[in-house]
Amino acid sequence: MEVVQMWECKILDGQTIIPFFYDISPYNVKHQAGDFETSFDQHEKDRVNAKIIEQWKDVLRKIGGLKGFNREAINGGLESQLVKEVFGRVMQVLKKDDQIVTDKLVGIDLHVREMMRKLGVVHNDGQMLKVCGKDVRVVAICGIPGSGKTTLAKVVFNKMHNLFDGCSFLEGINSERVEASQERLIASLQKIKLERLNSCSDGIKKMESLFRKMKVLIVLDGVREVEQIEKLAGKLAWFGPGSRIIVTTDRKNVLKGFVGGAVEEYVGRMRDHHALLLFRQYAFQGKPPADVHEFDSLSIDIVKAIGLHPKAIILQASFLSQKRNDIDTWRYTLHFLRRRPPEGVATLFNDSYKSLDPDRQKIFLDIACFFVGEDKRIPTYMWKASDCYPPSGMNPLCNLHWLEDGENNELRMDNLIRDFGRDIVKNKVAHKRCRFWNHSDALSVLENSTVSFQSL
Repeated sequence: MEVVQMWECKILDGQTIIPFFYDISPYNVKHQAGDFETSFDQHEKDRVNAKIIEQWKDVLRKIGGLKGFNREAINGGLESQLVKEVFGRVMQVLKKDDQIVTDKLVGIDLHVREMMRKLGVVHNDGQMLKVCGKDVRVVAICGIPGSGKTTLAKVVFNKMHNLFDGCSFLEGINSERVEASQERLIASLQKIKLERLNSCSDGIKKMESLFRKMKVLIVLDGVREVEQIEKLAGKLAWFGPGSRIIVTTDRKNVLKGFVGGAVEEYVGRMRDHHALLLFRQYAFQGKPPADVHEFDSLSIDIVKAIGLHPKAIILQASFLSQKRNDIDTWRYTLHFLRRRPPEGVATLFNDSYKSLDPDRQKIFLDIACFFVGEDKRIPTYMWKASDCYPPSGMNPLCNLHWLEDGENNELRMDNLIRDFGRDIVKNKVAHKRCRFWNHSDALSVLENSTVSFQSL
């Protein structure tokens, strides 16, 4: 039965099924009533295998429950209108808009479900059915660099873009002029060639006139400036009813650019078992080493040392995959990670660190070296006494998701961010280094009198 093969393609290959109920009721398909009931009665009389019959019925129940096209329900059965709607729906499905996503996805399902809920998307058996509500809605995926924000946005985009009249996934926003981003956005939503704009104001006018009646899906990836929001999607009235905008950012303050605000979905540390599974996928590449038990034990310790951060895990696991049978390298790596952050992690955070003014950089390094888990009032007295505590205090660090103000004024910082800060201090030449949190390092400096201290 062809419909069984179709359903298998949907489950195994992710293909889309669009039911077309031509001169037949979806109810009869779902419940095997009418002609279906007669046919199945005949199959039973003909002694067709009972398991096969039940498989057919099960698939028909599922197909009958999918959103499709019913001839009688469209303009009284007018075939020209039916053909037009079927053609439009098929063209939406066939659009080549999917973003490339790794096949090594781990622990993302919960975030995807939350995103669909916040976006108001109804889904069944993994198939997106409809977007609820006529409001224009914004959901921001927030978190530190490398936490999986872009990957989550791509997965969500791929699952739902066929529900919209137009869609656009804008990457590389920070590496180009805002006008260039506007040009790409307009071209991708209209499916036309890129056209130059005279100015940002020209881009805003075009978007408002072109898309205010168009239901669109837009992803703005890696936003870092409020201006980018204001010039690309600042007013929700620019877009038609039911439109959805997704933003990925590592900076909380940019969401102020949305008039009406945005709902946030925070992507943080992975769960322990998800982090370990991700590490194994990249480190072993489906080929476990000979002494798998010892490597497994080291894997657990390495993941703990890294700190459950997706990008850091991938970077380290990819390196170790080339040393899959070299147990000594794995042992040394664990020893290294207990003292320093993984190789390549600094590139994730350098831009954000450089965006801080000198006083904020000093505050960040002080916290990373000495005050994680401490009462924030303790270092605040010190900073104020040395005239380096600006009015907004630690807010810029909180804006970057680098710092949290916990219970009882406790300063909270992810271990990976803490180690990044400590590594900045360690990399300074010995006579310029002014922070020591390890007693042996401090003792060595005192004995050799190699630096001048402000305080101990």
